[in-house]
Order: sequence, then structure tokens, then C-alpha cells
Amino acid sequence: MVAMLFDFLEFIGDYPSMKWFFPLALASLGGAVPLMRERARRRGLERGLPEMLDTMAQTVGANESVQAALAAYADSGQGPLGDLARTAVHESRETTFEAAMTNLAVNSRSAQVQRSVTILLTAIEQDSPLRDLLQRMAEGIERLNDLMDQRDSNMGGASLMMKIMVGIMLPAIIATVTGLFASPASGIDASDLNSSISTFLGAATMISVAIGGRMLGRFQETLWQLPLWGFLSMFLYSFLYIAIGNTMGGGV
Repeated sequence: MVAMLFDFLEFIGDYPSMKWFFPLALASLGGAVPLMRERARRRGLERGLPEMLDTMAQTVGANESVQAALAAYADSGQGPLGDLARTAVHESRETTFEAAMTNLAVNSRSAQVQRSVTILLTAIEQDSPLRDLLQRMAEGIERLNDLMDQRDSNMGGASLMMKIMVGIMLPAIIATVTGLFASPASGIDASDLNSSISTFLGAATMISVAIGGRMLGRFQETLWQLPLWGFLSMFLYSFLYIAIGNTMGGGV
């Protein structure tokens, strides 16, 4: 394992562009992974929000208080939103229901949850009918989540195809051509050519990944992934060039 690591580091050391991109790609994971986990957590909250509102609507419809409605959901709620609801119920016994719900909204870091809590607290303050309000909010948020999931599905396929075409297939095709006709065995010095091609592929891959992230509405998250995708594209080209050149290449 250690020998393979040293061979890998020695290999990328022969390519200046990859040598500089490798530590940058590793460092970028420190920003990309937390953002990806946070997005997954936020979407989990938003997908569980209709169930929470619907449960509260049914409890309120049974002539229970809104505090009891939140406690009813907290008893059975699953996932991150259920955890936040249980924390809010505990806090409401020590402070007030309004303060506990405000903390729930802040800790969720979700615009949907924060908007729903704001509407609910405003309705309580104005003594508005809560059952119909909660039911309509649940239905509206469920439709919104369906639309968001549909957009992610449609745009996600296009974004993935861009990554595969530019980040994987294009380096493989160019490496095949270069390895067959300008392999190390042919005696042609292709180091400058390979460096230029590798840099171009890395830049093209990063641009395609950035465009895909913008299509999905995740541009900030995608920015942290660009160095890693650029490095993978450059490494794939360089590796395939050596592999194809040593096995099938021989020059023209």
C-alpha cells in the first residue's frame, strides 16, 4: 500500500500541472464535503416538513393546542426534523413555545423551515385558524419538494452527462490517440504536448462541472469540487497515455 502511494506520488511528480493541482484538490475536500453533508441534511428537513405540518394539523383539529401538536409529532417524528422537534418541545417547557420554535427555525438553516415557522408564529399571534393553515402549508411544501426533486432529477442527469463526457470520455479519447501515435516508445518527445493537453482537459472539466453546478443551483458547493475534478481529469489522461502508449503505441 505504501509502495503504491509512493508510485502514485512519483507519477504525478512528472507532471507539473498535476503536481500543483493534487494538494489543492485534497484541500478542496475540506470545503466540499461539509457543504454536501449540509445540503443533504437540509433537504432531509424539508422533505420531513410536510409530515410535521400534517401531523400538527390533525392534532390541532382534534381541539389540542399547537404545543401539544408539536409534541405529538416529536413523539413519532424521524430524521433530523424529528430531532429538532424533540429539542424544541424540551426547550418550550423551560422557556416559551415561540422561543423554542424560533430556535428550531434558526438551527434548521433551511429557508423552507424558517418561512413555515414564521407563518405559524404570526398566525398564532393573530389568533388565526391553525388547522386549515397547517394543512395548506403541508400541501404547498409537498408540491414544492416534488418540483425541486424533479428539477434535480432532470438537471442532475444533464450535469452528470457533462462530467462524464468532458471529464472522462474526452481525456480517454485524446489519451488513446496520443498514446498510439506519440507514445514514449516512438521516440517522440511529447512532454510539452502532454502538459498542454492535460492542463486544457483540467480546465475544460472544471468549466463543465461549474456549469453543471449552476444548472442545479449549487454553484457555491460546486466551486469547492472544481480542483478535484480537474485533477482527476488530468490524472486520467496522463495515466491512460502511459498505459496505452506502453501496450499499443509505437509511433507512426
